[in-house]
Amino acid sequence: ISSLNYVKELDARFTWIAQQHKIPVDCVWEMAQLQRCDYLGDTYAIRMLPLCKILGDQFGDLEDDVLIALDSTERTSSAVENQNSRVKRYTKQRNHVDNAFLNLLKFYLNHSVFTSSSRKDRKGKTPREIMSRNKHSHWLELLGYERFKRKPA
Repeated sequence: ISSLNYVKELDARFTWIAQQHKIPVDCVWEMAQLQRCDYLGDTYAIRMLPLCKILGDQFGDLEDDVLIALDSTERTSSAVENQNSRVKRYTKQRNHVDNAFLNLLKFYLNHSVFTSSSRKDRKGKTPREIMSRNKHSHWLELLGYERFKRKPA
């Protein structure tokens, strides 16, 4: 997986936003760059002036659309770093890791619930649920096993 796949996704979203606002896609990318500046800082104020001149009344609407696109796009490099930290604890003690083990580990990690997350919308969900936006069964049930359930007392 390329660590820059999210740029292609952003480009597609920004192209769509540009078409909706009937502006060049470069303006959308400029707005995205502007979001890296402190909103209350001088740099933001200075860099927003040329965009305000070009966009006029559309500035606020475009900024909202760009913020939504940025917030809803998975950035691959952070996902890879997260995955590496999760995989490390399972592979550290092993002398040899084969593809069968890695495939099972990948399945398990993609279908195991995040117990904590800095983003509230991810807590209690699995990576697969986050990416597909669909709820799924427990990972053991997906493998064809029946989960143990206690009988009510």
